[in-house]
Amino acid sequence: MLPLWKLKRELTRLQLQVAQVPWFLFGKRRRTAYDAARPRLVSVTEGACPLQPDVAILLCYQPGGLQASFLAEVDHFRAQGFAPVVVSNLPLSAADLAALQARAHLIVQRPNYVRATWSSRTTASGFRSARPATSSPAPWPIRPIFTAYI
Repeated sequence: MLPLWKLKRELTRLQLQVAQVPWFLFGKRRRTAYDAARPRLVSVTEGACPLQPDVAILLCYQPGGLQASFLAEVDHFRAQGFAPVVVSNLPLSAADLAALQARAHLIVQRPNYVRATWSSRTTASGFRSARPATSSPAPWPIRPIFTAYI
């Protein structure tokens, strides 16, 4: 007879596999719908910070407005030679957007889908759309070092 702990483990594994069936069936359709709606849902704003070989991607969800500690973090990355890219999961107020424009390379505003993987797809799309077709030599390709979740 199987020990009870093994039976529980296998039932949990089966439950997790069954939970993935909707993603398997509808995931491609959702991704296609998101990509089609992206121009309406996502806005990319260029900031004053020039592009650097190293980029720091900062994800933020701050419904009460940006805090001074977050702006200090953006300043810290910039002082260390990074080009900060801020991905906000909420629309930013005009004052917050102006504060970030002075500090960041790009500001991406997108709907909150909770999952960070969508943020990386949105950020990569923001880089492609913000880069001019004919630009002076820039440090491309960008080498992502890490992502800070704020």
